[in-house]
Amino acid sequence: MSVITARLILTGARAGTTCVLGKWHFVDGVGVVTGDQLSVKNTCEYIGRVFKAFPEGSSALVHYQALDEEEKENGKRHLQAAAQPGQADGAAGAVQPAGAGPAAVPTDDGGGADDAAPGGAGAVPGGAGHADPGVHGASLETDRIVAAVMALDANNGEHWTDEGLPRLDAVEQLYGKPLTRAQVDAAVPGVRR
Repeated sequence: MSVITARLILTGARAGTTCVLGKWHFVDGVGVVTGDQLSVKNTCEYIGRVFKAFPEGSSALVHYQALDEEEKENGKRHLQAAAQPGQADGAAGAVQPAGAGPAAVPTDDGGGADDAAPGGAGAVPGGAGHADPGVHGASLETDRIVAAVMALDANNGEHWTDEGLPRLDAVEQLYGKPLTRAQVDAAVPGVRR
């Protein structure tokens, strides 16, 4: 059995960062996976799906780097448009009542955003608020679930269901509190043994 190495490049918000994702270390956006051909292939697929890091030179990396560039360009255009005269009053095409000022936020019930719970209905115009009221806390919880799943042993049948999914009791033991299948699936979509 030969040992191979793959260099993985982070894309998206983590591109170029130094971080630990699961049990993999990335320095300046680059991580290394070593092992036999099948385990490296499976690990690369998993890390790509969950963390958006792809093998150097792969078509997936080229695709996601192009998406990153497109997003940067869209952000620059948005900032330029916001700086144009006549656009400073709010979003393009938005109509505000006279004297309302930039702080006026329309809501579905006309009662204003202050009467809604944080992240609840009315907190975002025309929407139901943010799905995760504690965005930073939700991210930390997701990272903890990912770390727990990543710590499972692929060779230990007690860590996996017959369908190849992570067993909830095994993940909960590593995580430290009860979880639902939906929470695990949302944190690590498509993970299989």
